[in-house]
Amino acid sequence: MVNSTNTSAVPRNPSISIRTMREEDVPAVYAMLRESAIVQGGENDLCANPLNLMQDGFGAEPQFQCLLAEWHGEVIGLVLYFFLYSTWTSPKGLYIEDLYVVPQHRRQGIGRALTSELAKLAIDAGCRYIKWVVLRTNTEALRFYESMGAVTLPQWTVMRISDEELKQLAAEPSD
Repeated sequence: MVNSTNTSAVPRNPSISIRTMREEDVPAVYAMLRESAIVQGGENDLCANPLNLMQDGFGAEPQFQCLLAEWHGEVIGLVLYFFLYSTWTSPKGLYIEDLYVVPQHRRQGIGRALTSELAKLAIDAGCRYIKWVVLRTNTEALRFYESMGAVTLPQWTVMRISDEELKQLAAEPSD
């Protein structure tokens, strides 16, 4: 369990606690991920489901970890992450895949508390950076991240190959 007794990480509301995800949290985590996908217009792109969250989060080789914000026993926020390796910035880093707080609990310091707790975990694990991707149209999120000191990396562009193009590339002969 994550220690959230440090006052710099505790949200303004003392009823909020930060802890690691447990197997019984999978339905709540999935509900928040789905809600986030709907809000961002990507509901049809969401491939996470309760089964793969359970398998990938708690299997023999977990693919991700997740911190949860809890208020009076109700899960109200999450930060889902995994570790990275970079030959450029520092060998070890951390990637935020999802940060979400339910709308009725926003602007209470919960997102910042989740991110602060994650920063402590990153430092304890020997990471020198945290990285994530934000939709350019999500100006509220951009302002929030900038308020914590995050900066846009203008020299980098996110690239992706998927679906048919990925299959075509994989089918090319190796020389």
